[in-house]
Amino acid sequence: MESSIVIDLDPETAARLREEAKRLGVPLSRYISDLLRHRALVEWPADVLQLAGTWADFPDPEELRALLNEQSHRETL
Repeated sequence: MESSIVIDLDPETAARLREEAKRLGVPLSRYISDLLRHRALVEWPADVLQLAGTWADFPDPEELRALLNEQSHRETL
């Protein structure tokens, strides 16, 4: 079941969204839905965030670095 939401956009943003949807050959509503869906999926779910720090035996960065035999090659700036 689809749901409708009304939003107000400034003219420049609305024009950019229309242009990009047209360039991709998709309806504006689909383009905006995809943008919003992608943005919502970028965040970690709360149950995953609650796991942070629960592995007491996981080595800290200093311990991991001590296991390396040599420095990784780094490019000069």
